[in-house]
Amino acid sequence: NDIADFTFFPIVLRLVNDNSAKCRSKAGKVAKILLQTIDIATFNRIFKVVLQWFKTPGETMLCVAAAQVAGLAAEAAKDSQDKSITDSLKPVYSSLLQLLGFDSNMEEVDGSGESWAITYHALVSIHKFVRLLPSIGDVDAFLISGSSGSSVAEIETVLELMEHGHVWVRKAATRLTGECLSRIKSEESPRKQFFNKEEDIFKLVEVSCAQLQSNLLEDEFTDQITKNLIWCISKYQDMGCTKGKNWLVHRLSYLSRQVGSSEELRRSCCFKCLGFITTQIDENELRNYLVPVMSSLIRFKDVELANDVLEVIESRIESATYLQAFKEVQQQIQRVKDERKRKIAVEKIENPNAAALRKLQKTAKKRVAKKRRIAKARIKRGR
Repeated sequence: NDIADFTFFPIVLRLVNDNSAKCRSKAGKVAKILLQTIDIATFNRIFKVVLQWFKTPGETMLCVAAAQVAGLAAEAAKDSQDKSITDSLKPVYSSLLQLLGFDSNMEEVDGSGESWAITYHALVSIHKFVRLLPSIGDVDAFLISGSSGSSVAEIETVLELMEHGHVWVRKAATRLTGECLSRIKSEESPRKQFFNKEEDIFKLVEVSCAQLQSNLLEDEFTDQITKNLIWCISKYQDMGCTKGKNWLVHRLSYLSRQVGSSEELRRSCCFKCLGFITTQIDENELRNYLVPVMSSLIRFKDVELANDVLEVIESRIESATYLQAFKEVQQQIQRVKDERKRKIAVEKIENPNAAALRKLQKTAKKRVAKKRRIAKARIKRGR
């Protein structure tokens, strides 16, 4: 307690400014141990200073330091039986919520600036409060408009941040949203709570589908998007909402056909969600969705997950209906192919230069695809 003031702040300086990730990690662990060890008087004295850092939005690194220390305090207070520590952290949590709207940049950024860092660390620390200290990070309050003096619920700001220009912010906002969804108890949800109306659920569905268009998807990120969408599907089913469900089916069917550097992860998420939908709806409703669902699955019959979903569909409806939809989709795919071939043939006559350029681009794509296949085969062989 006597030396806490002289040791804690230099440790925070290392936590925020050191170039070594290993050093920053060690500094965070030491700071957390220190917060667990000191008495409540020293704890309050330290956080009296930290609260002042939140009030300096012009000083980016001070706000980042404040947000990171708040997260460490939540971890330190998790196992504490001292209620006074929890009371001391309530103003800290309120200050974190005020940082959410600090940076609303929706343009893709490369991380060269620092304003995004405040929002990112605020989201990470709020997630810790919601997960570790639910008495402070109350999910119901987080989802109700005006609960913290704002005209909108904090979750609405988080949904906007799920489309932020920096991928770290998008990931943190998506994880926080998933944590909130996992803690909602439908039978106890207040009527004013966000996600109790179809249009509010659609906001999350729309944002999640927009996230799937990114070429920066990763396994963990895609898994969280999938969980969020499955929660929305379940909510639609419970509420009997067909409009939003219909939009989502057609959107997932379209997204699964997009190509790009993250196409496999995107496709996996779409197929999992479509598979979940086919198991939740009744047979009559499934017949209405057969063509949009199967139009994406049949295109990727070689993918195991697509085949699994097709088998589920086939087991749930009569063979004649399934075969009719299968035939209709195949004809649809063939019509698109024939139309594409016709346009290419016409282009060769009307615009030979464009046709030659298209041929070069096709050759380059084949070369890249071949390299990708070789690289995957080497990874499988352990080379």
